[in-house]
Amino acid sequence: MNANPCEDFNWTDLIYRINRNKVIPVIGEGLYWVNTPDVENVLLYPYLAEKFVKEIGLAPLKPNETFHQAVFRYLEQNPNDYRTVNDFFSSHLETISLVPEGPLWQLGQIKNFSLFINATYDDYLEQTLKSVRSHTVDTVHYTVHDKWSRSPDPSIFKNLREGQCSLIFNIYGSAACSIAPAYTEKDILETIVTFQKDMETDRENKLFQSLEKSSLLFMGCGYDDWLFRFFIRTMTNKPYDAQKGPHCRQYIGDDFQTFNCGGLEGLRGIQVE
Repeated sequence: MNANPCEDFNWTDLIYRINRNKVIPVIGEGLYWVNTPDVENVLLYPYLAEKFVKEIGLAPLKPNETFHQAVFRYLEQNPNDYRTVNDFFSSHLETISLVPEGPLWQLGQIKNFSLFINATYDDYLEQTLKSVRSHTVDTVHYTVHDKWSRSPDPSIFKNLREGQCSLIFNIYGSAACSIAPAYTEKDILETIVTFQKDMETDRENKLFQSLEKSSLLFMGCGYDDWLFRFFIRTMTNKPYDAQKGPHCRQYIGDDFQTFNCGGLEGLRGIQVE
């Protein structure tokens, strides 16, 4: 789907697609609201960026500098030292908790979301789904450094269709994985390029087939416009088309600029657990 927030957006059509298991949420940093030892109800990744530059000894964050950009600054000075970044990330997550009943919890209540694409590096989505769902929650990782942590088991997609399990696909890897995630914008771009090539050549991959057959719901991804368009192009495996109309609705995106842990109020009428 391609839509801007506007009064004439067809929410009924979106909800219809979700209720028929035809929508895959792509989840970015804008949904990760947390309570920390220092402050409550803040976005996780801007908070981590501030902590990172202070603890590593980098110059203070520039205006609007992201976590990805701060890590890139560090890796320019310390090439390939992903272990330090992973250690920082893991140690801080131990002291941070999600805001209760926040966006991830609300997503977990929507039973027709069974396949999730996660564009962050933590395991909060996995924890949330395991806490609110009674079935198995599985995860797979993909990184530019070593591709799949393991290839998705084809049999899992039958269970997904029947609502017997959930699958989280960490497109940029995970800090919990032994392989370094795509932390920087450079690595993110390289991951997208590699993923696109794989998607075009591996026609038997069930995950790729699911992406091509579904509408994508982008939430809180917060990319620059050029990268967002490229990401959409890759995930749908179709040329980006800004044209509006009923025949080209392949994705919907929300920038969540004013989203303040207020819930997914637009997604009304969806069946929940």
